[in-house]
Amino acid sequence: MSSPLEAAAALWHYMDGVDAETRQQADQLLFQLWMDISTDSAIMLLRDLLRRKKLPVDFVHSHTGLTVVQVAASRGLIQLVSDWLLEGADVMYASSHAHWTAVMWAEYYHHNQCVSLLRSFMNMNELKPPSYLQWLPNSYLSGEEKLILSSYFRAHGEETVNFDLILQIIAKIVSQKYLSLGTILVFLPSYVEIVCLKRLLGSLANGLGDNLSSCEICVLHKSVSPADLMQLYERCQSDQGARIVLATRIAQSLVSLPSVSFVIDCGLNRQRVYDAEADFDGEKLMWISESSVAKRRNCLNRPGNNMEYPPTYFHLYCRERQDLFAEAEIPGLTKRPLEKACLHAKLLIGARTFTGCTVASLLLSAPTPPSDSSIRAALSNLKEIDALDGGEELTELGGFLVDLPIGVRLGKMAIYSVLLKCLDPVLTIACSLLYGGAFNSNSRTLMTKAEYESKLEFSASVHSDHMALLRLFQEWQRARAEGASVESAFCDKNNICSATMELIGAKRTSLLSGLRAHQFVQPKGGGDIRDMNLNSENWAVVKACIVAGFYPNVSLYNKKDQVLVTRGTPKVAVSQDSVLLLKRAIIPQEQQNLISQLKSPWIVYKSLSMNDGCGVLHCGTMVHPLSIVLFAGPSRRPEGEWFHIKSGRPRSDSSGGGGGR
Repeated sequence: MSSPLEAAAALWHYMDGVDAETRQQADQLLFQLWMDISTDSAIMLLRDLLRRKKLPVDFVHSHTGLTVVQVAASRGLIQLVSDWLLEGADVMYASSHAHWTAVMWAEYYHHNQCVSLLRSFMNMNELKPPSYLQWLPNSYLSGEEKLILSSYFRAHGEETVNFDLILQIIAKIVSQKYLSLGTILVFLPSYVEIVCLKRLLGSLANGLGDNLSSCEICVLHKSVSPADLMQLYERCQSDQGARIVLATRIAQSLVSLPSVSFVIDCGLNRQRVYDAEADFDGEKLMWISESSVAKRRNCLNRPGNNMEYPPTYFHLYCRERQDLFAEAEIPGLTKRPLEKACLHAKLLIGARTFTGCTVASLLLSAPTPPSDSSIRAALSNLKEIDALDGGEELTELGGFLVDLPIGVRLGKMAIYSVLLKCLDPVLTIACSLLYGGAFNSNSRTLMTKAEYESKLEFSASVHSDHMALLRLFQEWQRARAEGASVESAFCDKNNICSATMELIGAKRTSLLSGLRAHQFVQPKGGGDIRDMNLNSENWAVVKACIVAGFYPNVSLYNKKDQVLVTRGTPKVAVSQDSVLLLKRAIIPQEQQNLISQLKSPWIVYKSLSMNDGCGVLHCGTMVHPLSIVLFAGPSRRPEGEWFHIKSGRPRSDSSGGGGGR
């Protein structure tokens, strides 16, 4: 009779699909690493086996139960650990006989660099149970219930939409024929999740036969026209079969759907979030409020409900999480960038709608005002991009930025694209950045190897995340033009969501309309759309627009100290999801070596976050120093100052004469 360890090893051997000869060779190579025998040769052969796909990245030694990462960590082979982690190795795997993870082996043998590397990788990838499970008393939640919740959260995460669970609930309702008439109302965070779930329901219909295929699938979101909304309401009132309505939060207040038999609520909204300290401005999944829970529950009790079964409300979050919900939604002024609000306030003050007050005093008089520091930061940003002058008066650029349906930095970038005649690519980049890009929609973990390689391919090896966003959208447009099946295959291959691409396309149209309204783009003749794209194929010109829009978000590689720096941040690293360096490098020294090899020391980036005292720049592009000289900094020449071209040094012209050369 075999031991439990031998049985587990036999099961693993059966599952990993490695042939006997390769297994024997890999076992020998791991033994050589462990015993420090011909280490370099063993590493080279292991990499070759992995490259030829003869060895899985989580291969387990037949007798010891150790993986390559664990053996490498125990011997302090940090480069091998790094390479295997980037190939997708499981950093949390525990060996069968000692139940130790790779970081435990590194700690035991005092390999501190490996420990730091493994812990940072664990923090980026591990799904952790919410902290409230730790302090809840056993009288409120039993130990077994805590264990079940912890296991679920480690597998799926908490602040995510579990499509599998939603599909299982719908399948249960439909297969048991609980829904002969009436409506299943599913609350989802945004249009992106609606499209994803609708597509999954289409594939699920084949497995459930007539039960699900007989259900009509409808969508409800803010872009639905009044005519379609009325048609949906009439269908819900009729007794012509069952339907599934996939909706955003609009369904809780703007429309009263009759005959709602079941409500499935994931408890999340996709909202625009701004964090000045973390330099984050984008969409994020946020928990709903208690008032929203009450409104969604009331969807079951509206007039017109004539259900065969009692109405049921499925909330896909635990009671403990609901206890932490805010009473009401966060006011818009406290969760959005204040630059646009400051510009609108300045317009109101200039139009004498509000007299005798400043921008700050006007915003602070709101029912739920933003902080004074955030107002000062917004005004400083507006002065830095020349939307306001030194006296906080609206400039001509600021007047244009007010009406564009996009942030002020992205708006400035779009205006520069008109001046430099590269409109189309800059519109795509600006709108992709607004929605966070289509790559890696699951922001809680790092990109997989396949996702990263796809992004790297789209970057065309020009050291730019912006190029990857641009070419992805262009290729998606081509696939969409060839038909729905080609588009679907393209999205599946590159692991992107077509709904996000649709939103980017719609925002491009809206932004182009805003530019036309200001007569930046003419209907025909000089200044028409063709004229505005004369330089669209010139990547250097496009990068100049990015610099103009995102300055002062630029970084410089300091060759003397061999470190990447920004204004105010003495040490900066590049995000692991960035293709700026054309490869991933999770070892700090390796990344700095790659940065030092770039042809230009200057990088323009979208945002900067902090991690253990080190800055991490996101969505970067290498730019030429000349782009920094010409397009970074003020776009308006200060009064009384002119430039001497030969020396390149600014001189003060106190007499007001002489002119510049």
